[in-house]
Amino acid sequence: MSLCSKPLRLAVIGAGRLNIATGSHLPAIKKLSSVKLVALCDIREDGVKEQALQYGVPYYTDYEEVLENKEIDAVDICTPDHVHCEQIIKAAKYGKHVFCEKPFAISMQEAAAIKDAIKANNVTFMSGHHMRFTTMCRNIREAITEGTIGNVVFGKVIYKGAFFPYEKNSLYYKKASGGQFVHNGPHYVDKLFYLMGQTKAETTFSRTKSVYADKNDSMETANFTSVMLKFPNGATGYVEQNLTILNPRGYPTKEDILIVGTKGVIQWNTLDNAPVVKYLNGKVFISDPRPMMDVSDDPYASELNHFAECVFKGKSPETDIELSYNVLDVCLRAIA
Repeated sequence: MSLCSKPLRLAVIGAGRLNIATGSHLPAIKKLSSVKLVALCDIREDGVKEQALQYGVPYYTDYEEVLENKEIDAVDICTPDHVHCEQIIKAAKYGKHVFCEKPFAISMQEAAAIKDAIKANNVTFMSGHHMRFTTMCRNIREAITEGTIGNVVFGKVIYKGAFFPYEKNSLYYKKASGGQFVHNGPHYVDKLFYLMGQTKAETTFSRTKSVYADKNDSMETANFTSVMLKFPNGATGYVEQNLTILNPRGYPTKEDILIVGTKGVIQWNTLDNAPVVKYLNGKVFISDPRPMMDVSDDPYASELNHFAECVFKGKSPETDIELSYNVLDVCLRAIA
């Protein structure tokens, strides 16, 4: 995945413990020639030092020092959601390009401030929505754009799984965090946007519930959210995040996808890992030459490569500030 003679020099922020940075982003960066890991940063010195030794790069405990380093082109922000806004705006003011894990903000006020900072400082911004970069999503979208099922009129993404609690002192227990649909809901809203070929939607109806089997693990926010959407082209959509399923720890979660067109339907779910089922003109087709799951698939590498390409070519990423703003807007309206 080489884009030019000089790779994007990237610092990963929030790499001092087991999280998405250490578990997904750092291994993905190792696969890329378009991105060079040049620094790690975290307030937990013991943790970030260990990761820095493993990857052979310097580490920082002061974010400001990262931004002052002119040998760093961009930052990859994997910190807790509530500090994203401040960190993104600071990076933009220093002229650093920004990749930030979803959600990039936890309120529309924060989102608006980030949008202003990105535009004012003319830097590339991309929010991390890795699900649209999976082989499954790419191939379903390709089938749709080929006109296989005609014009898309309805789409549905449902996520079902058990809720496994955070550390007791985690902000995610508090209402101020935005809750589970702000933290993980953007994945499913963005996936529906991508499959439907849309970049914004109107929230027409939503419901939330709090159903915790163990009251000791209860949060101040809901663990079930459903939302109906209306897209600018008249199509409708449905997103559900259901964390009330009492699966044992380690039991696989399930995600259902349904896309309805004027000529047919595409269905798929992650648990069965079956081929896409297409209903065309009253007939069922269950074979598709395009693979839906690939063991070598690394959507984190794909999205970071896309980010680097956009920086080099000066183009807007798929999940740029405008789309990310609209995705967050849906999530916040759903829980309002």
